[in-house]
Amino acid sequence: FDGAIEHSYEKGMAYPQTWAKLKELNWQSQPGKHQFRIGEEALLELWIRDKENNPVHDASVQFEVNRPASQEAMPTQKAKEMEPGHYVTPIQVRRFGHWQVKAVVIQDQVEVEHEFRIYVNKG
Repeated sequence: FDGAIEHSYEKGMAYPQTWAKLKELNWQSQPGKHQFRIGEEALLELWIRDKENNPVHDASVQFEVNRPASQEAMPTQKAKEMEPGHYVTPIQVRRFGHWQVKAVVIQDQVEVEHEFRIYVNKG
């Protein structure tokens, strides 16, 4: 682990406000499948619902995919909304193992991050 966290002081100082906003929004996320095959194109999916269980739609969603405890990362992928609250982007992972996915969701000047892991099988 390289230990580098960009703007760690600022993120730490903003944490109480960020946590309060997330608790108020109470958005729930559900990722799609967690198993992928090396070299095969597949869909990275995320469903997002608000505290009333309505789809969070018309948001800007980007997926950041990287290896845990490493600096290896894929280019950031902008997701497309397929139906209200359902965001999708195609990916093709060329190395097997565990990958960390951070979905950055921005709607009405509010930014929320949802994190989950996927696993890429050898074949």
